[in-house]
Amino acid sequence: MVRSTELSTMQAQINALTAQLAQLGIFSAPASIVNDEDRADYIAHGSIEHEALLGLVRSTGEQDEIGRICFESPNTGIRYMLEDEITSFMNYPNPREVALLVLRQKVNSIESGAVRVPDYAEPMHVPIE
Repeated sequence: MVRSTELSTMQAQINALTAQLAQLGIFSAPASIVNDEDRADYIAHGSIEHEALLGLVRSTGEQDEIGRICFESPNTGIRYMLEDEITSFMNYPNPREVALLVLRQKVNSIESGAVRVPDYAEPMHVPIE
């Protein structure tokens, strides 16, 4: 059994080593967040924030759809538009056609549900907060 004097000596040695490493610019990593939803930058799949991240805008009526490319989801009936339907597609021969395809892909990715990580997947890199 370890005595309290031995523990305090070991803790003093750990503190001294930690201080020496800090002088060299080496710091211990803080405890990582176990639950992704607790992260400050977490965006829930399918949320309004996720739609904004993908550049999707929900249509509020026919007035805001004039001259814009729209796609109505067959699953939910929600009509979507791209926030910027021109800039990314200017170099294509038919930018409106490409924009419609991208719009459909983005809506499908929102409505398909979150990706399930396979059990055999390697652990991902956990960034330091």
